[in-house]
Amino acid sequence: MTINVPVLSLKDIAEPATRAALAKQLGEAARTSGFFQIVDHGISAELITEAFAIAKTLFDLPVSSKMAVVRNPKTNRGYEIIGGQSLDGAVTEGQHEGKSKTLAANRAAEEEQDPDMKEGYMVGPPGFTEKEEYWGRFGHGTNIFPPKEEVPGMEECMAKYYTAIYALSCELMKIVALSLDLPENTFEALCRKPAAAIRLLHYPPEKKGTGAGQHTDFGLITLLATSGAPGLELWTGTAWVPVEPVEGAYIVNVGDMLALYTGGEYKSSLHRVMNTSGVDRYSMPFFLDGNSDILVEPTMGPNKGKLQPITVEEHLRERFDGTYSSEAASQIMAAVA
Repeated sequence: MTINVPVLSLKDIAEPATRAALAKQLGEAARTSGFFQIVDHGISAELITEAFAIAKTLFDLPVSSKMAVVRNPKTNRGYEIIGGQSLDGAVTEGQHEGKSKTLAANRAAEEEQDPDMKEGYMVGPPGFTEKEEYWGRFGHGTNIFPPKEEVPGMEECMAKYYTAIYALSCELMKIVALSLDLPENTFEALCRKPAAAIRLLHYPPEKKGTGAGQHTDFGLITLLATSGAPGLELWTGTAWVPVEPVEGAYIVNVGDMLALYTGGEYKSSLHRVMNTSGVDRYSMPFFLDGNSDILVEPTMGPNKGKLQPITVEEHLRERFDGTYSSEAASQIMAAVA
């Protein structure tokens, strides 16, 4: 069985009638599965193909080369070791009644969580220096890259890709606002100089291992490009079902911050990756998490007045701290010290 994740075309998105129709479609998807796909999004196939080629070259490097640019946990920039994160059960309190209670109990009891069988690389906005407003804050920092001779063109490609995908995600947030019968600029402050990142991901083939454990995404929205290999699965409430990517599309899903803002009206849905395809799987999510200083609280929906407000930065710290193993953290801190 597969789940119906609607495909939305952004063609003629500047037209008021198109924006209204998109807002309706997006709202329906966000209130049900929390997932949809977008086509005619304006990011060239050539740029996406180049970015995936960069990712393959990067992950093919020797372990020693990758560890030389290991992720800095303060900035979330750089290489993430395979098995270093366990997303299994990473959900926000108050979501997914029933299933999440079991997952939360497991974590509270400090039961051993299966590590994710994936490696990653986090890249933020280009040109970020100590002169920036959010320098030194969690989830903000200078990008790090391997030597140019090891991964030629990576920095230039990532700069182009970040600029394009960030602009697209901000445009989508305008449609999100319309879908809630709010002014288009409602989320402008949340999208200003946000905590946000491209995450290059590589999932080696596994017979029964979990590429990425069951979790919800942390921020506002996620835009996911895939290399075509299957693996993404969505929890329907009773079963895990695969999400079939449309060629050239981005799979978009609601994250915790948007679910919180809408008081649970929009769903931040459980999903996971199981790479039993027998081939290497590559994917490239972009996480638009939001401006670090913005206090988010339910403004509508069934949870209005029931959940505590939290800043984007506080939420991200809690979620990241809870998903990285202490052993991996020790390795990382030693490498970046």
